[in-house]
Amino acid sequence: MAVLAAGLAVPALGQTQAPGAASIPDFTRFWRHQSLPGLEPLASGPTSLTNRSRRNGVSDYNQLVGDYTNPILKPEAAAVVKKFGELSLAGVTYPSPANQCWPEPVPFIFKNFG
Repeated sequence: MAVLAAGLAVPALGQTQAPGAASIPDFTRFWRHQSLPGLEPLASGPTSLTNRSRRNGVSDYNQLVGDYTNPILKPEAAAVVKKFGELSLAGVTYPSPANQCWPEPVPFIFKNFG
């Protein structure tokens, strides 16, 4: 038993802290990922869907119109994204977990910051 405890403690004893590094992270300021409420864009190639609806040059979160021309979508999925986008542009609220009191799975959990 003592050999096991010594074997587990030795790697921890050999660790050293980098010069100038803080020992405790500073969580006193507001933090959030810059790409929220969306997904982080990929470095190259096709990436996740973006909102085609813009207000003042940025994505209008109040009017969600998915990019149905994105090459990652199959034709059937592109048709569904286009249909929901047309509903959103017409002012019709289509069912989602947020407006139907359903549990909110990924990716809906990313919009709840409170």
